[in-house]
Amino acid sequence: MRFLRKTAAGFLLTFGFLLLLVPAVVLPDREATQDDRDGAWGCLAMGIPVTAWGGWIVWGLYSDRRKARLKQVQDAFYRLVRQHHGRVTVLNFAMEAELPGEEAKAFLDARSREFGVTFDVMEDGGIVYQFPVIGLEEPPVMAAAEPAAVLAGGDRVDVVLLDFPPNQKIPLIKVLREMTGLSLAATKDMTDQVPSVIGSNVEQAVARQWQQRLSAVGATVQLRSR
Repeated sequence: MRFLRKTAAGFLLTFGFLLLLVPAVVLPDREATQDDRDGAWGCLAMGIPVTAWGGWIVWGLYSDRRKARLKQVQDAFYRLVRQHHGRVTVLNFAMEAELPGEEAKAFLDARSREFGVTFDVMEDGGIVYQFPVIGLEEPPVMAAAEPAAVLAGGDRVDVVLLDFPPNQKIPLIKVLREMTGLSLAATKDMTDQVPSVIGSNVEQAVARQWQQRLSAVGATVQLRSR
């Protein structure tokens, strides 16, 4: 359908341009006959609506493309909010939505005014937007039960990375960055210093989601009660 609309727009604009070209050439010509002038006025009368019609189709195509792009960007934003439990950085969003850094920051700034956010500063000086996630969180995925001694206690736990296959270091770092929103250097340090705490005072439901994602890349994770 889009191809047909583009083809129709191209035909109408080309035909309209040719029609409008006739009066542009004939009317200024003092040697043109009256019949030529009448024909030129007819071409003008026909060329204007034909060109306008083609332009209207082009505008519709442009508008549809903008709406589709906006939806793509919004979907990327909400996906990151869900995946990272509200924590979004400009870099992560720019990569996910395929936006220039300035546009990504402008979008996040606008959403921060709309939803209200808190801000955290990472070790490298980057800003983390902490969006509210009430009503946005996906249902927790239950992982295998931990020993009672580990999870006994409150509703919050520390997530500890115990071990991982050496050939899975890069995928593991990628998952850690997606989950925590931390910098590459910070997540690399976590993998270089196992066992390491990758999340402190984390809700058990969220911690189990983290555990499942890390287990998918071969990592061994323990949830420790506080």
